[in-house]
Amino acid sequence: MASDKKSEKIKLMMGVMTMVTRSFQIITSNDDVQQVDLPSGHATVVRKMETLTGDVVVKEVNEKTGKFNVAEAERKVWWLDAQKKAKANSEKIRKRGNPVYFVPKTYISYGKVREEFVSGNRWRDVFKGLSEQDKMWALKVMAEFINDMSELYPVKYDDKVRSVPFIPIKGPEALAKGLEALDEKYVSKEDKQLIQDIYEYLSQVPENKVLVWGHNDLHPDNIIIDLEKRQIGIIDFELAGYASAFDSMYWGMMDSSDFWDYVNKLPRSKNPDYQWGFVPEHLELFRFLRWGWCEIVRDKKSLESISENIKAACKNIRYVFARAKIKSNTIAEKQKMPLVPMSHYEKD
Repeated sequence: MASDKKSEKIKLMMGVMTMVTRSFQIITSNDDVQQVDLPSGHATVVRKMETLTGDVVVKEVNEKTGKFNVAEAERKVWWLDAQKKAKANSEKIRKRGNPVYFVPKTYISYGKVREEFVSGNRWRDVFKGLSEQDKMWALKVMAEFINDMSELYPVKYDDKVRSVPFIPIKGPEALAKGLEALDEKYVSKEDKQLIQDIYEYLSQVPENKVLVWGHNDLHPDNIIIDLEKRQIGIIDFELAGYASAFDSMYWGMMDSSDFWDYVNKLPRSKNPDYQWGFVPEHLELFRFLRWGWCEIVRDKKSLESISENIKAACKNIRYVFARAKIKSNTIAEKQKMPLVPMSHYEKD
C-alpha cells in the first residue's frame, strides 16, 4: 500500500515536472507545494496564498549549480537582484493601466519571489493555430504593449553605426569576408555587392539609431495567450532597458507589415516628436538578409542547388531597396530626428 502511494506521488511529480518544463504559467495544480528543479537555474512552484485571491507562481533559486558558473551564494544574490529588477520594470508598465494586456504583480520577501498566476498557453504553442481575426487581435495587443514600454522613458538617439539585430554577423567587414569566399558562378559579384549594401543600409536606418525603452526578452515563452479570458499576459522583465527601435520592431513572431502599420498609428504622449516611422520595405530587406545569411553565407554547400533562386531574389530585392531608400529619407526628414550622441545622456 505504501509502495502504491509512493508510486502515485512519483507520477504526480513527473506530471508537474512535464508541465513546468513546458511553461510554468500553464500549471493548474493547487497542491500546497510542488518543487521542481529546472535546468535554467531556478525552481518554480505554484501554491495557494492566503493573502492573494488566486494561484501564484513562486520562483526560487535552485540549490543545485544549474548552468551558472558561479558559486551558489553569488548565484542567489545575482538571481534575486534580477527578480528585483523585473519587479521594478513590470510595476512601471502596470502603472500605465492599459487594459488590453496583463502584467502580473510580483511580491518579493525573504529571498523568495511570488508572482500572480498568468493563465493560458505560450505564444509558441498556440499562435499558429489562431484564426486570422485572433492573430490580428494578438498582434495589436503586442503593438500597444511595445508602444507603452517605449513611453516609459524618453527616446534617445545614437549616431553610431549599429549591427543589424538578430543576424549573427559582427559587422560589415565580417559579412564582406563571408561573401568573398563564395564562388561567383553561384553568386555574382553584383549580387554580393547588393547583399553588402543592404546590410550596411539597414545598419544605419533611423530605426537602428533611435533608442527606445523595451522589454528586450519578448520570445514566445514570455507571452501567454488566454483566448477564453481574451487576455495576453507578459512576464519576465529582467532584461528591460534601452535598445534600438529596430530591436523592438523586428521580432520574428511579429513579422507582419499589418502589425507595424498599427504601431505607426499609435499615439505618443511622452515623446510626441517621435513616431515609429516603420518602413514596410525595411521588413522585406530584413527578411531577405536573414535568408541570404542562412542560405548563401552560412550553408555554402547548397549554393549550386539554389543559385537560380539567389539570382531571382536579388533581382526582386533591388526594386524594394530603391523604394526603401526613398521612403526612409522622407520619414527621417518629416520627423527631423536629431541624432544626439549617447555621451550626452551619460552626463545626466
